[in-house]
Amino acid sequence: MSKIRLAIVLMAFVVLALGVYQVSSDSAFASNCPSGGGGGCGTAYAPVVCKGNCRYTNMCHAACAGFSSSQCKSINN
Repeated sequence: MSKIRLAIVLMAFVVLALGVYQVSSDSAFASNCPSGGGGGCGTAYAPVVCKGNCRYTNMCHAACAGFSSSQCKSINN
């Protein structure tokens, strides 16, 4: 019974550690990208990535954040 308990504790620790890593990575990632705002933009989902790591729902949101179409590429594959 103690082997099962040890396995559960180890699994919980790994899941918790991965969760903490993911949360800390996402917050650092998000703070480096300007906000799209999206005033007047539609809700159509046509995701784009600008300058390598800034993701937006569509090109309108990216343009509101200050990116041009030449700085962005579609990731809708």
